[in-house]
Amino acid sequence: SNGGSSNGSSKDNKWWLILIPGIGLGKIILFSGHMTDGPNRPEPRFPAWLEPQVRTAIRSALQDWQVGPGDTGICGAARGGDIIFAEQCLALGARVTLYLPLPVAAFLEASVRLPDELDSDWEARFFGLLDDCPAEGPEADDGAHPFVANNARMLAEARKAAGGDDPYALILWDGRDPDGKGGTAEIAEATEGWRHRVVIDP
Repeated sequence: SNGGSSNGSSKDNKWWLILIPGIGLGKIILFSGHMTDGPNRPEPRFPAWLEPQVRTAIRSALQDWQVGPGDTGICGAARGGDIIFAEQCLALGARVTLYLPLPVAAFLEASVRLPDELDSDWEARFFGLLDDCPAEGPEADDGAHPFVANNARMLAEARKAAGGDDPYALILWDGRDPDGKGGTAEIAEATEGWRHRVVIDP
């Protein structure tokens, strides 16, 4: 080793990581997907009772890609698809970075919390992920729609993190036009040509 100092050897190890292709950030998996339905949704899209089925489908897509330690998931943190995806990545040993389109309190209200009488655990799971994963808050407000801007940011980060490799895209989407701006349909469209892309229809 480098004069026997532990510092030298850990530096050497880092250089080895850079020299061995395929080690480093590993696979980059971008996720976008529907939230579970709120109480006022006129037509069901992702009702709560579908969660176990969706969780199994997300996990098996990740396992097919052999996602594990050294790989990184990129997603939002809304109830439903985002939280399930992040939990499954962590369970397989991958890292996850969360991207929040709004400050935490506003995001909880918009995308996580359900009325108390529905007795859901999404809020606790959201805070559990915030404890376990780095989270990027919203960028400075430049007048752009926050969810549209967040989609664009996640796409850009996935491409950047993947370097010369293709990022992977996992999308929980019913194939329909979006309800509003900044939804899953935008990511579905933007990733259409990606080599590694799985769409799960809830």
